[in-house]
Amino acid sequence: METQLPGNKCSLLRSVMNLLDLIKATIACGVSAFLIYSFPVIGQVLIIGLLSLLWLSYAHRTFVRMLRR
Repeated sequence: METQLPGNKCSLLRSVMNLLDLIKATIACGVSAFLIYSFPVIGQVLIIGLLSLLWLSYAHRTFVRMLRR
């Protein structure tokens, strides 16, 4: 028995993580964890900087939406 999935089947297949993507993500997470553990001050500065940029981006987008109304 085959179940019907909403949307296009090709787009569903593209969104599935393949093995190569999983390996790359694992290596990237391992390297970043090693660097943060080895250099805690630099790691903290980078993490705080990244989170600050994400927050500023979200705040900017929110203010732009408010001004359009």
